[in-house]
Amino acid sequence: MVENLASKYKLTLSLSCNASLGYHVQAILPRNLNAGTFDLPSEFIEVRRNKRVYTMTTNALATLNQQCKIACEELHLMSNVLLHDLLQSVREYIGCLFQLSADIAELDLVTSLAQVSSLPTYTRPSFGSKLELIDSRHPIMDVFGFDGPVPNNVNASIPQNLCIISGPNMSGKSTYLKQIVLLHIMAQLGCFVPARKAMFRITDLIFCKIAIRDDIECNASTFALEVSTISTTVLGRVPLFIALGASRIIAERVVASVTRLMVTRLYLLELLMTEL
Repeated sequence: MVENLASKYKLTLSLSCNASLGYHVQAILPRNLNAGTFDLPSEFIEVRRNKRVYTMTTNALATLNQQCKIACEELHLMSNVLLHDLLQSVREYIGCLFQLSADIAELDLVTSLAQVSSLPTYTRPSFGSKLELIDSRHPIMDVFGFDGPVPNNVNASIPQNLCIISGPNMSGKSTYLKQIVLLHIMAQLGCFVPARKAMFRITDLIFCKIAIRDDIECNASTFALEVSTISTTVLGRVPLFIALGASRIIAERVVASVTRLMVTRLYLLELLMTEL
């Protein structure tokens, strides 16, 4: 239809479709024609112009467009009926389906851990009184990274259990912190880890503070939320530390929202060291 109209009136026409107009004809006026004096043939109706672009339709196209809308509505109704009947038929087996989904997910987890544990670059972790990682790598970047991650060493023991990591933006500080947590979780799941040597302390809880923004609903600034998070971490961890033995705290950019407050940061670090 559009090709016939273009050939009939010697115009550059194309068929377009959008949510508001449906199927319609679009014409781009050549630059050698004046848009102010150009008149479209009377066969085109509902004409809209935007600079040199005309959008319009015809009676025949409008009829086909309406038929298409009716057909789509009927398809939606038929689909809803079929989906409703399908849900009604499987409703009595929904418990089995949920259990099957959980079993498949657990099987997928076990096979995935077994697959990565068989890689030659992964090592079997050991557990002792300190955290020691030699040539450890981020497990996700180790698989999907383009050039491969740079191996890092991690050392933390009871006498030296505080590490301060500094560096410029995009230097890998956050990745380094997340890597420690991921490897620790993998190790306690019974999975091998990407490192040349790995020793972990058994951890009951891992507290993470990676990024915090202000909360308008609670009327709390970023600084207030960061201090509250550190306070909750310390106060909430001490009983567990005494009763269960060990937890781990991973914090990024403590009170970084306040400039030139190194004294505050050092105070919070001293609080962590004193309480823990």
